[in-house]
Order: sequence, then C-alpha cells, then structure tokens
Amino acid sequence: MRTSMARSKGHRHAFGQHFLSLNTTIVQLIDLLKRNISEFPIDQLIEIGPGKGAITFPIIEAIGSDLNFIAIEKDDRLYAYIDEKLRDTAPNRCLNIVHSDFLKYEIDTRLRSGIISNLPYSSSVAILNDLNLHRLSIQFMILMFQKEVADRLIAPPSTKQRGSLSVAMQNVWDIHHKIEVPASAFTPPPKVVSSVLEFRSRSEPRVARSTQAKHLLLWEKLLSLAFTQKRRMLRKNFSNHPTFFAALRASGVDPTLRAEQLSWEDWNAIFSNLSHRT
Repeated sequence: MRTSMARSKGHRHAFGQHFLSLNTTIVQLIDLLKRNISEFPIDQLIEIGPGKGAITFPIIEAIGSDLNFIAIEKDDRLYAYIDEKLRDTAPNRCLNIVHSDFLKYEIDTRLRSGIISNLPYSSSVAILNDLNLHRLSIQFMILMFQKEVADRLIAPPSTKQRGSLSVAMQNVWDIHHKIEVPASAFTPPPKVVSSVLEFRSRSEPRVARSTQAKHLLLWEKLLSLAFTQKRRMLRKNFSNHPTFFAALRASGVDPTLRAEQLSWEDWNAIFSNLSHRT
C-alpha cells in the first residue's frame, strides 16, 4: 500500500492537490462544519476530493450516521484507498464514496446540501463556478483555496484584488475568511499559503434582478466589459458598447471610476438602467 500511495501522490500532485495533514487545521475545519450544520440543517453533506480522508473520517465521527455523506473522488488510486479504508474503519457509517470528476457529477438539487473541500488549486475556480450553478439548493460551503484566490473572492471595493470573480460571487453569497492555513499543514507542502472561506447562500442577490433568467447573461456581460481592462475607467471600457455606455451615463455613477472601485449601490444603479434598456 505504501508503494501504491507513493505513486498516487505524484499523480494527485498533477491535479494541483496537496494533502492536509496538520491536526490543528483539521479540528478547526470540523468545528466550523458542526457550527454550520447546527445553524443550517441539511439533507446531505458533500466532500469534494477526500484524498486520503484527512477530514473525511473526522467528519464521519462528528456527524454520526443521521446525515447522508457523499465523498467524490476523481483519482483512481485514491478512490480505491479510501474505499478500502472505509470498509476497515467505518463499515456501518452513512458515507457514499463516488468515483467521479466532480465537474461531471450531478448534485441532487431536491436536497439541501452542505459542501466541504480542500479544493485542488488548479481547478478551484472551475469547481466554484459549477457549485454556484446549484446555489439555490446549497445552504453553506466550507472551501479551502490558495490564498491568492481567496483574497480575490473576499476583496472589498477599491482594492486591487477585486475583480469580476469577487463581484459575481459576493453578489449571491455571503463570504467570510475563517482559517489561515500554512504551507506546513500539507504533505507535500505547497509554495503558497491557503485560506478557508465560509460561503452562505443569500436569499436575494445584492444587485437586483441580476439572477433572473432573462437578465443573467446581461449581468455576466456587464461584469466582463467592466473588468475588461481593470486599470481603465468605465467609460473607456464601455466606449464601443452604446447600450452599456448609455446605461452608465444615465445611472449617475461617476464614469471615470474603475470597476474595482464600484460600490454595490453603483452596480445596482448601472444594472437597473441597463436591464430596462434591453
């Protein structure tokens, strides 16, 4: 098994994954999970990429057998490893190990879900975007990111880290930084620090009508144009798009601002004018 897992670690590293091994961080994650479950009752808990089970088995001990727990593992060897370990150590627990790429997995949106994951660095944003599609059935998410990505996700207005990802996610989630995780907490240690973020689904978006089906593509287009060149003023980014430029002028928002400087009131003013013009 040791030889097999040595090969698996190298294969897993190709996916951008590092294995969590520091017990202090694991305890913090489990405590955060228990607080969320107590506040937001769920029907199923989904762990993306359990790896060697560093938090999988502590989760089993924490939640017992009353909650449906699904762990989705893409890697062949790691799936076999954790499946065998589960049979040896927790054969009667309510855990379903699924051998799949999460991006191809269909979440049962009829159920209220909680999500937890030490996300692979290389696919963290892709997985987050996929999760965002199912946000109406997701009560909370506890996700670990490379700190650089986490800083973008929580960046407030008028900071250099703020971009389209910040605005898109903060529009529909309340996002809070919870745990700073040093490189030494992983095996092998990455070259960067990681951060654990807590996501709680908002009942209404911060920008009115932006999540309505008929306006969703318009909202995405607005974000794309506004952040096309972050250092340029809005009026320049919109200059070749008459409808967007007219909405900016009618909104009363200062056209010399950059997208990263906009408040939620500014976004609402621009999008309100824009959505009434299309």
